[in-house]
Amino acid sequence: MNTEAQQMSTQQVAQDVALTPAMRHNPTPRTDAILANENDFYAHDTFVRLTKLCRELEVELTEAEQIDNAANHYLSRAEKAEADLATERKKVVDEITEKNAPEIAKVNAHIAAMTARAEKAEAEVAALKRPLLRLTSLWHQLFFLLDITEESDSGNEFRPNYISSCRAVDGERIQKILEEAKQLINTGVKNEHL
Repeated sequence: MNTEAQQMSTQQVAQDVALTPAMRHNPTPRTDAILANENDFYAHDTFVRLTKLCRELEVELTEAEQIDNAANHYLSRAEKAEADLATERKKVVDEITEKNAPEIAKVNAHIAAMTARAEKAEAEVAALKRPLLRLTSLWHQLFFLLDITEESDSGNEFRPNYISSCRAVDGERIQKILEEAKQLINTGVKNEHL
């Protein structure tokens, strides 16, 4: 008997849970016909909502397809316009090139001649630089030898290497020339190291 009472109370709880909040306050016995009627109503309401959602989705899908078709149409028109523009651009360039071919050939020949002259000038400058560098090196060695100082047994400094002249006026000119050449050589050596 306890199990029957438990089953009945379980059934009562299940019915109470199934009842709407309004029905819980007014517990009237519900018949199968009422429950079937309510289930039909809910099923019909759900069907109506689903149908409405399907129609809305169809409308949105149709609009999306129209937008996609329009986008594809404009994209194909843009691609065609781009291809036409590239063809027209090539045609114009070809016409200009053909019309100005003699002038272009003259300019290209002039550029080639100028390039050849520049290369020849560079070779000549390089050829001139070699002896100039050698001469600079020799002058540098000469001034190194002339600048050597030694000390005598008596403690006096002297230069064992010197350039002199029997004429006093020429000797002064030689000294001025050597001083100026030494300055130029030292300036050139400093600039080479920079």
